[in-house]
Formats: sequence, structure tokens, C-alpha cells
Amino acid sequence: MKNKSLKITALILSVLLPVLILSSCGSAKSMADYADETGESYDYGYAVNASEQKSVSYDENNSGKGDTQKQNGSAMADAESRKLIRNAELSAETKDFEKFNKDIETEINKAGGYIESSNVSGNSYDSFSNRYADITIRIPAEKLDAFLSTVGNLANITSKNISLKDITADYIDTEARIRALESEQKALLAILEKATKVSEIIEVQDRLTDVNAELDSYKSQLRTFDKLVSYSTVRIHINEVDRVSPSGEKTGFFTEIKNRLSDNLYNVGQGLRSFVIFIISSLPYFAIIAVIIIVIIIIIRKIKRKRKIRKVKENAQSDQQSS
Repeated sequence: MKNKSLKITALILSVLLPVLILSSCGSAKSMADYADETGESYDYGYAVNASEQKSVSYDENNSGKGDTQKQNGSAMADAESRKLIRNAELSAETKDFEKFNKDIETEINKAGGYIESSNVSGNSYDSFSNRYADITIRIPAEKLDAFLSTVGNLANITSKNISLKDITADYIDTEARIRALESEQKALLAILEKATKVSEIIEVQDRLTDVNAELDSYKSQLRTFDKLVSYSTVRIHINEVDRVSPSGEKTGFFTEIKNRLSDNLYNVGQGLRSFVIFIISSLPYFAIIAVIIIVIIIIIRKIKRKRKIRKVKENAQSDQQSS
């Protein structure tokens, strides 16, 4: 039985080994082609570092005038073939909260994007603060800059952060693994068609199941990469304000004094306003507290009066006994 299993394993390896060698060579070739186009080198254990070989031959040949043009062409190809994920995070403030939300939704639809999540808070009955919202938006990557510029026209941007992540290496690695697994899948299917024994069929099917699972996983990862590259994520935190914050532009001495004095007077006025609103709105609570205090005072006075009367009676009885 052991010899039989070894024979089956040897048969599978004899068929798969040439396929795996060819697929590895194909992957290495594709990596080399990519390196030739982009000027980048990626080494995954089976890829040829073509860009380094090419640069060495360039140095030896010292071609001269054509070097600059070839380097520029390589840089352009590199920029076009890279897989880049661009995301943005903004903080904005607006006086007209409702209008901003409607306008931003219109601009998202124009850009061909969609709202992934939205959370609006601060509009409850017992809330004294202004409203705010957190919106996560998906925008086509090529329209990200135009969309951010539009948001800047709709509201006052207080902070902006744009991130860039290069996933080219991971993307190429995933593609190479998919090609290798597809080659192995074809080889296994060919073996399965020729297999006649149940033990051989079971062994090949088990391996085929593993290959299919890995293949689905890598294809799913590749689809995720494509989605992240083609659509940028924009997170916007929106605050409803009564006054928009001043811009970071430099102003004159007297203008700055005027702006700061105006801001301080506004803050004092808002503080007094909040205090008056708090006092007036809290009158029912104050009335209840006042009633409770009055009841406590009445009870204390009654207790003191009873104690005083009891003390007077005790003194009178002691006087009678002494007489």
C-alpha cells in the first residue's frame, strides 16, 4: 500500500513539476518585462531582477545621448503602471448645515461616487450644541482632486490630509501567484481526466480543492486592490458653526487686533447667552429644589420647637420636685 501511494505521488509530481517550472519561468519573465517598463525591480524568489541587469549593461555600454530619453520614458511608464491608493480626510465647518449636506450629496453624484456611511449628531431635543456629521465617501480616483476643490468651495476647510500608498509590489505578487495556481489547476484537471483508480482520483481532487480555495482567495484580494485603486476614500467631519474660523492668511497689525477683539467679544457674548439660557431653562429644577429646601426648613423648625417645649416641661417638673 505504501509503495502504491509513493507511485501515485511520483506520478503527480512528474506531471506537475514541468508545469510549475514553466509557470515560474513565465512569472519571472513577466516580472522582468515589468522591470523593463518601469525601471523597478521586484524579487519574489522566482522573478528575475531585470532592471539591475539592464542598468549594469547600460553602464558598460555607456550609450550617452539616448540615456536621458530612455530614463524619461521609463519614469513615465513607471508612473502609469503603478497601483496607487489615494485617500483624503477633511475637517470642515459651515453656517448652513442642511444646505451643505444637500450640496455635497449632489457633487458626489456628479463625480460618480457614493456615500459609504453617514452619521449626523447634535440635533437631539436636549442638546445645546450645534450639529456635526461624519461622512465616508467613495470617489473615482481620477476625480479626487476636483472633488476636494469643490468641497473647499462649499465649506470652510480647517484641516486636510491626503495619504498615498503604493501597492504595486503586492499587486504584481498576487497576479503571479494567480497565474501559477491556474497552471497547477489545469495540470490537476488533466491528471484527473486520465486517472482510473479511486485512490488517485481522491488524492488529485483533494489537491484541486486546495488550489481552488487559494485561487479564489487571491482573486478576491486582487479585486479588493482594484477597488481601492480605482476609488478613493474621502472622510469628512462637518461642524455647524455660528461663525466661520478665519483663514490662515497673514493680515495687518490693526486688522489682526480687530479680528481678535471681535472674536473675544463674540465669545463673551456667547458665554453670557449660554448662561442666561441655562438659568431660564433650569427654572423648573430650581423651583423643585426651592420647595425641597422649604420643606426641610419647616421640618427642622418643628423638631426644634418640640425639643424646646419638651425642655421647658422637663425644667418645670424638676422645679416642682425640688420645691
